[in-house]
Amino acid sequence: MTDGHMWLDGSFVENIEAKAKRPPNDIDLVTFAVIPAGSLAEKDELRKRVPEVFDPDEAKRRFRCDAHFVDLAEPLSMILKNTCYWYGLFSHQRDSNRWKGMLQVPLLSDDSVAGVILRQAEQSLGG
Repeated sequence: MTDGHMWLDGSFVENIEAKAKRPPNDIDLVTFAVIPAGSLAEKDELRKRVPEVFDPDEAKRRFRCDAHFVDLAEPLSMILKNTCYWYGLFSHQRDSNRWKGMLQVPLLSDDSVAGVILRQAEQSLGG
């Protein structure tokens, strides 16, 4: 998937190491992308082949991150609903409700090299 972007958030954007003298617990991310065109069966096959992209529990298990997916091919009302929800959750600090930032990273290419590196790292961690 190369048509979209990711929002990255978590205590690391708040400099939690300096503020609370602890490392970040995890990373939160939302992928906003169009599932590549194809039949319903092809889209289901993609979801089965890379469940860590579409299933938050699988992403947490494999990569220790809270990951969610917003399909930009959904009706506009659903995209807006999901965008507002995640923006509201990510734009403020949990304890103080103060404004904070998040990172937006474009999905520009099919990075198969990064995939190889991730699989090697996962294997070295015993996954």
